[in-house]
Amino acid sequence: MDDIKSAFEMAMEKVEALDKATDEERLRWKYIPEGEELAVKYLKQNCNLVVELGKYEENIVQYVSNGASDILIRNLNLPKNDVVKSNNRKVMEGLKNLKSDKVSVENVFSKIRR
Repeated sequence: MDDIKSAFEMAMEKVEALDKATDEERLRWKYIPEGEELAVKYLKQNCNLVVELGKYEENIVQYVSNGASDILIRNLNLPKNDVVKSNNRKVMEGLKNLKSDKVSVENVFSKIRR
């Protein structure tokens, strides 16, 4: 009877066999969602992305920026009407604030505008 394990014991053995999370993975898990929340705040409440990013340490900014970029990119749409165009303009400005290669970003946006 000692050979029979509970589902909990089997699950715990599997968890122990997994590799431990690296520091980078932990940072991503913590700060990418914060970046996503920041992007939503930018879109809905007009917060300043540059100021908000300045509140984070230098090694963390990339994770927050990646999370915010993902949300902003998801909010880009084909310019069907004036409301969508206005939203796209705001998204594009936010992305330009997050990205370092602003010329390439502007080139992509000019193609979207056409």
